[in-house]
Amino acid sequence: MNRRLVLIGRHDLTPLAANWCGSVFADKAAWSSETLRIGENSFVKLVIPLQEITEPDERALRSTLLDYKSQLAGYAFLQAEIQKISMAFFDTDSTFIDQEVIDEIANFADVKNKVAAITE
Repeated sequence: MNRRLVLIGRHDLTPLAANWCGSVFADKAAWSSETLRIGENSFVKLVIPLQEITEPDERALRSTLLDYKSQLAGYAFLQAEIQKISMAFFDTDSTFIDQEVIDEIANFADVKNKVAAITE
Protein backbone atom coordinates (compact mmCIF):
# COMPACT_ATOMS: atom_id res chain seq x y z
CA MET A 1 0.00 0.00 0.00
CA ASN A 2 1.72 3.15 -1.15
CA ARG A 3 -1.20 5.58 -1.25
CA ARG A 4 -4.14 6.54 0.87
CA LEU A 5 -7.41 8.33 0.35
CA VAL A 6 -8.38 11.04 2.83
CA LEU A 7 -12.05 12.00 2.98
CA ILE A 8 -13.51 14.88 4.97
CA GLY A 9 -17.23 15.19 5.56
CA ARG A 10 -19.77 16.54 7.99
CA HIS A 11 -20.74 13.00 9.00
CA ASP A 12 -19.07 9.60 9.29
CA LEU A 13 -18.30 8.49 5.72
CA THR A 14 -17.33 4.91 6.61
CA PRO A 15 -20.66 3.29 5.59
CA LEU A 16 -20.69 5.24 2.34
CA ALA A 17 -17.03 4.53 1.52
CA ALA A 18 -17.48 0.83 2.21
CA ASN A 19 -19.58 0.65 -0.98
CA TRP A 20 -17.01 2.36 -3.24
CA CYS A 21 -14.45 0.48 -5.32
CA GLY A 22 -13.88 -1.92 -2.42
CA SER A 23 -11.23 -3.92 -4.26
CA VAL A 24 -8.73 -1.03 -4.11
CA PHE A 25 -9.29 -0.31 -0.42
CA ALA A 26 -7.30 -1.96 2.33
CA ASP A 27 -9.11 -4.01 4.93
CA LYS A 28 -11.46 -1.83 7.01
CA ALA A 29 -9.34 -2.61 10.08
CA ALA A 30 -6.62 -0.39 8.55
CA TRP A 31 -8.95 2.59 8.15
CA SER A 32 -8.73 5.44 10.65
CA SER A 33 -11.21 8.13 11.55
CA GLU A 34 -11.08 11.27 13.66
CA THR A 35 -13.27 14.27 14.37
CA LEU A 36 -11.97 17.68 13.31
CA ARG A 37 -13.10 21.09 14.49
CA ILE A 38 -12.87 23.90 11.95
CA GLY A 39 -14.21 27.07 13.47
CA GLU A 40 -17.54 26.20 15.01
CA ASN A 41 -18.10 23.24 12.68
CA SER A 42 -17.33 19.56 13.22
CA PHE A 43 -16.07 17.29 10.45
CA VAL A 44 -15.00 13.69 10.23
CA LYS A 45 -11.70 12.78 8.56
CA LEU A 46 -11.53 9.22 7.23
CA VAL A 47 -8.18 7.83 6.04
CA ILE A 48 -8.31 4.73 3.83
CA PRO A 49 -5.07 2.99 2.81
CA LEU A 50 -5.22 1.91 -0.83
CA GLN A 51 -4.03 -1.31 -2.36
CA GLU A 52 -2.13 -0.95 -5.62
CA ILE A 53 -4.48 1.22 -7.64
CA THR A 54 -4.49 1.42 -11.42
CA GLU A 55 -5.17 4.61 -13.34
CA PRO A 56 -8.64 3.38 -14.46
CA ASP A 57 -9.51 2.42 -10.86
CA GLU A 58 -8.44 5.86 -9.63
CA ARG A 59 -10.49 7.60 -12.33
CA ALA A 60 -13.50 5.47 -11.40
CA LEU A 61 -13.03 6.30 -7.73
CA ARG A 62 -12.70 10.03 -8.45
CA SER A 63 -15.89 9.85 -10.51
CA THR A 64 -17.65 8.11 -7.62
CA LEU A 65 -16.42 10.79 -5.22
CA LEU A 66 -17.95 13.46 -7.45
CA ASP A 67 -21.27 11.60 -7.32
CA TYR A 68 -21.19 12.10 -3.53
CA LYS A 69 -19.85 15.66 -3.51
CA SER A 70 -22.79 16.91 -1.44
CA GLN A 71 -21.63 14.65 1.41
CA LEU A 72 -17.91 15.45 1.07
CA ALA A 73 -16.20 18.62 2.22
CA GLY A 74 -12.99 17.47 0.56
CA TYR A 75 -10.80 14.55 -0.43
CA ALA A 76 -7.18 13.90 -1.32
CA PHE A 77 -5.10 11.04 -2.68
CA LEU A 78 -1.80 11.06 -0.80
CA GLN A 79 1.45 9.18 -1.10
CA ALA A 80 2.17 7.09 2.00
CA GLU A 81 5.34 9.09 2.70
CA ILE A 82 3.32 12.26 3.26
CA GLN A 83 2.55 12.15 6.96
CA LYS A 84 1.06 15.59 7.33
CA ILE A 85 -0.74 17.91 4.96
CA SER A 86 0.80 21.34 5.39
CA MET A 87 -1.48 23.28 3.06
CA ALA A 88 -4.84 22.65 1.42
CA PHE A 89 -7.12 24.80 -0.72
CA PHE A 90 -10.88 24.50 -0.66
CA ASP A 91 -13.92 26.29 -1.95
CA THR A 92 -15.18 26.88 1.57
CA ASP A 93 -18.43 28.70 0.81
CA SER A 94 -21.29 26.47 2.01
CA THR A 95 -18.80 23.62 2.54
CA PHE A 96 -16.74 24.31 5.65
CA ILE A 97 -18.75 27.38 6.58
CA ASP A 98 -22.31 28.46 5.90
CA GLN A 99 -21.34 31.96 4.80
CA GLU A 100 -19.65 33.58 1.83
CA VAL A 101 -15.91 33.84 2.58
CA ILE A 102 -15.50 37.19 0.83
CA ASP A 103 -18.22 38.67 3.07
CA GLU A 104 -16.55 37.32 6.21
CA ILE A 105 -13.14 38.66 5.19
CA ALA A 106 -14.72 42.03 4.37
CA ASN A 107 -16.46 42.06 7.75
CA PHE A 108 -13.14 41.31 9.46
CA ALA A 109 -11.55 44.22 7.55
CA ASP A 110 -14.48 46.52 8.42
CA VAL A 111 -15.49 47.03 4.77
CA LYS A 112 -18.43 44.62 4.53
CA ASN A 113 -20.89 47.23 3.20
CA LYS A 114 -18.50 48.31 0.43
CA VAL A 115 -17.79 44.71 -0.63
CA ALA A 116 -21.48 43.77 -0.48
CA ALA A 117 -22.29 46.67 -2.81
CA ILE A 118 -19.66 45.47 -5.29
CA THR A 119 -20.52 41.76 -5.17
CA GLU A 120 -24.27 42.33 -5.33
